[in-house]
Amino acid sequence: MVLIAALGFFGGFSSCRFPRCLQHRPDKEKKGEVLATANLLSFVAFFLASGAHFLLAQVAHLNPTRIFLFGGVLTLAGAVYALFLLPDALLRFILWLLTRTVYRIRVDGRDNIPAKRRRAVRLQHLSQADAMFLLASTDRDIRFIMFKGIYDLRGSNRSRAF
Repeated sequence: MVLIAALGFFGGFSSCRFPRCLQHRPDKEKKGEVLATANLLSFVAFFLASGAHFLLAQVAHLNPTRIFLFGGVLTLAGAVYALFLLPDALLRFILWLLTRTVYRIRVDGRDNIPAKRRRAVRLQHLSQADAMFLLASTDRDIRFIMFKGIYDLRGSNRSRAF
């Protein structure tokens, strides 16, 4: 029951967050095309999942537990591959969780950051976490200029965000 509850929670979490990103990121002229393409791909994926379920249940004679396990393993493999392609997404998610639960930062003036144009942001370093807080406070791609000794630390130069 705990696993089913977790599946429902995280499925709902991803189904709410993903359309929000789709509505926010594209230009106004392309937003309809992006949403229509996303809906088409979703329905194609549902159709393919139905076919995969039929093959696993009727042809391979797997019981529902094995089908669930097969789907979970495929989902885990897809998540690992997606995190390999987009490591900054995991970093942003972790920072989003931290800034909403542990640190509870408040952002004033987020609307002053333009959505598309490039701007230089200067940080008054009060701690080593300033860059992380800036990254967590906006969904824009941010490039940092930093001391080479910090950049060379293990793990700090793996993400596009650094």
